Amino acid sequence: MTSCAIDYEGFLVGLAYVERKAAKEGSQIGIFVLPEKPEPEKQKPEFVPGDSTLLPFTATILPRFPKKGELTRVTPETGVSA
Repeated sequence: MTSCAIDYEGFLVGLAYVERKAAKEGSQIGIFVLPEKPEPEKQKPEFVPGDSTLLPFTATILPRFPKKGELTRVTPETGVSA
């Protein structure tokens, strides 16, 4: 992710470098938001109750220049198009 902003409908829209094979419109990708000072993560077998790990946010590949009202939105809470 190189940049991100709130669009006119209040949704976050970002610009990212994505491999061509994953850049198909409508495809789902995962985005990891890294902390300022990342710490080495444990491997799965080393985890104990109470440990934390980074999880990805799901994002959808959109057309590069969408027209107003052309996009179908999915709300994270319900997974239903908005």
